[in-house]
Amino acid sequence: MIGLVLLLFCIVEVQAQSDEVLQRMFEWPRQVSQQPWAADEDSLHGDTVRSNVYLKYHFNVPRRNFTMLTIPNLFHIAHGEQREFLGEMYSTVVATKRRDVSSLCHVHVSTIRHRRNTLANVRDYVSVRPYESTLVGDHLLSPFRPSNRQFYRYRVEMVDSATATVTITPRLFNTQLVSGTATIDPTTGRMLCACLEGEYDMIRFRLDLTMGPDGRASLRVQRCDLAATVRFIGNKLTAQFTCISDLPTTLSPTLVNVDSIELMRQLRPVPLSPTDLHAIAYLDSLNALHADEQPDTLAVDTLPRRSEWLKHTGDAVWDAIQDNMLSTLHANFGNAERHQFSVGPIFNPLYFDYSKSRGLIYRTKMDFYLRMGHNSRLQWELRGGYAFKDHLIYFDTPMTWYFNERRNGYLQVAVANGNRISTSDVLEQVKQMHRGDTIDFDRMNLSYFKDLSFRTTLNYGFSSRLSGQLGFVFHRRSAVSKYDFNLVGKPNVYHTFAPMLELTWTPLGRRGPVLTADYEQGLRRVFGGDIGYSRCEFDGQWIVPLHCTRTLSLRAGVGFYLSKSGQRYFLDYAYFRRNNLPGGWNDDWSGEFELLRSEWYNASDYYVRFNGTYESPLLLFCRMPWIGALMERERIYFSALAVRNYFPFVEFGYGFTNRLCSVATFFAFSPHGYEGFGFKFGFELFSDW
Repeated sequence: MIGLVLLLFCIVEVQAQSDEVLQRMFEWPRQVSQQPWAADEDSLHGDTVRSNVYLKYHFNVPRRNFTMLTIPNLFHIAHGEQREFLGEMYSTVVATKRRDVSSLCHVHVSTIRHRRNTLANVRDYVSVRPYESTLVGDHLLSPFRPSNRQFYRYRVEMVDSATATVTITPRLFNTQLVSGTATIDPTTGRMLCACLEGEYDMIRFRLDLTMGPDGRASLRVQRCDLAATVRFIGNKLTAQFTCISDLPTTLSPTLVNVDSIELMRQLRPVPLSPTDLHAIAYLDSLNALHADEQPDTLAVDTLPRRSEWLKHTGDAVWDAIQDNMLSTLHANFGNAERHQFSVGPIFNPLYFDYSKSRGLIYRTKMDFYLRMGHNSRLQWELRGGYAFKDHLIYFDTPMTWYFNERRNGYLQVAVANGNRISTSDVLEQVKQMHRGDTIDFDRMNLSYFKDLSFRTTLNYGFSSRLSGQLGFVFHRRSAVSKYDFNLVGKPNVYHTFAPMLELTWTPLGRRGPVLTADYEQGLRRVFGGDIGYSRCEFDGQWIVPLHCTRTLSLRAGVGFYLSKSGQRYFLDYAYFRRNNLPGGWNDDWSGEFELLRSEWYNASDYYVRFNGTYESPLLLFCRMPWIGALMERERIYFSALAVRNYFPFVEFGYGFTNRLCSVATFFAFSPHGYEGFGFKFGFELFSDW
C-alpha cells in the first residue's frame, strides 16, 4: 500500500514538473521581450531585424515523366539529362515588426539553367517562425504557441538538469499540424533546437532547427536544415536546404545577384557535403561529354550540323513553352532590378473554375510593375478569362499610376467587359408596344446585354484612414441578339456616362473594417448618355482575424437610386454585381451570392445585402479519419439579400480546400420556398507554387 502511494506521488510530481517545464517554454517569448537590452544590440533592437543569410539548396529528381512539366517553375529540372542540381545564395534580409520581409540577393551561383528560381514555395519552409501562430506563412500551426496548445499532446523527458526533451504529437491527423521533438532548457524554457515533420500541399518535410543564443536572437532560427519530398503522378523530387542566419560578413547593397563561384567560396560558412560535390561532378561530366561530341571547328565547316541545330532550336522552343504556356513567368529588369513583370500561363488545365451560375471559366492574369521613383510607380494588370457558358472572352485591364504612394495617391484607367448585364424591362416594354401582334416573344432574346466599360478614377489619401476618389465611368451596353431588337424596332446599343465620387474610411487601420460610400450621377446627352440617374451605395467589408488562423469575413451593403430618367432599362450597381472572373479560394469565394439568378442583380432600384463566412483549418471533416488528413481549410457561408419583389433571399453553404481543389455546396431559399442547390469547383493544385 505504501509503495502504491509513493508511486502515485512520484507520478503526480513528475506531471507537475512537466507542466512547469511546458509553461516556461510557452512563456519564454514574453520573458525575453520584457528583458532590458544593451543599446549596442543594433541588429536585434527595435522593430527592424537585419541579417546576413546563406542559403544552399540541392535537388534530386530520381523519377519524372511529362506531367512534371505542369508543375510551375520546374521546367528546367523536368527535362534533359541532368538529375541533380545545386545552388547557393548570399543575401541581406530585413524583417520589420509588421512581418514585412524584404531580401536583397548579393551572390547567386547555381547549376540550374539560367539560375532559375525553382521550388520557391519549398524554400519558404526555411523561414520558420516557431513562436508565431503559424510556422510558415499562414499555415502549419506552431506547437510552441500557447493558443495552439489545444491541438497537440506534449510529453516531457528530463535528460539532465540542464536539458529536457519535449515530444510533440498532434491530437488530429491534419495537414495543418506537425509532429516532432524539441530540446529546451528546463530552468528557463528557452528552446535550444527542434526537429519537426509534416506534410502540406504535397510537400513532405522534415525541419531541423537550431535557435539563436540568449536574447532576442533566441526567438529566431539561426540554422535550419530542410529535407523535403514532392510526389506527383509518378514523379518524385527531393530537396535539401540549409539556411544559416546572422552571418558576420556584410556586402555592399550595390552588389546584386552576382554569379561568382570565387566570391561564394569566401562567403560560404560551411563546406559542401559529398552529395553536393557529386552534383557538381555530375554536371562537369555532362559538360565534358558534350564537349567531346563537338566537332573540330578547324576541320569542318563553321555552321552547326543539322542535328545540333535541331537540338538548339528544340531547346529554345521548349523554353518558350515553359515561359509562356505552362507556368508563371517572373522577371526583374532595369536599374537595380526595380522593375518587374509576371505573366500567368497562357494555357494551364489548373486555371479552370466551375460554378452552377457562371458555368465553366478559364482564367489567366498578367502584371507589369515599373518603379518610377522612391514614391511613385506604374502598374498595369490584365485579368482575362473565357466563359464557355456565355461563349465570351472576359477581361479587365486597369492601369494605375501611383504618383504618391505614401498618401495612396493614384490615377487609374480601366477597361473591362466582365459584367454581362440582364434586364427584363426592355422585353416588358416591347410586349406593351406590340400587344396585338403575333410575335413569339418567348423565342426572342431581349433581356441580355454585353457591357463594355471605361472607368477613370483619381484617388488620394487625406490621412492614413480616410481617402477620396473622383472620376467618371462610361458604359456601352449592346444587345446579345441584335436581330431581335431590329425586328421590334428598338435600339440595340445604349450608353451611360456618369461622374462619380467615393469616400473610403478605415477606422481601425488597414486590419480593420473598410467602409465605402459611393455616389454616381448619370448625365443624359453627355458623351451619348441615354440615361440620367442618381445612385448611392454604402458598402462595408471586414475580415476579422481570430486565433489559430481562423477568420470571420463580414460584408454588408445597401444601394438605391434617388432618381432616374430617359431609357430606364438598366439598374446597375458598383458593389452588387456578379464577378465573372473568379480567382480561386482566396479571391471571391466569400462575400458573393452563388445561386442568385443573374436578372435579380439589375431588377430592383434598391438592395440590402449581408454576407458572412467563417473559415477554420480545423472545423468539421478534419476530425474524420483519412479524410481529415487531407483537409487544409473549411468554410461555412451565410448570405441574405433583399430586393424589390424578391425578399428574403437566403443562402447557406459549406466549402473546403485541399492540395488538389476547392469545393463548395450551397442551398438557397427565396419567398417562393426552396430554390435548389448548386456547387462550385476550382483547381487549387500548385496555386501557391
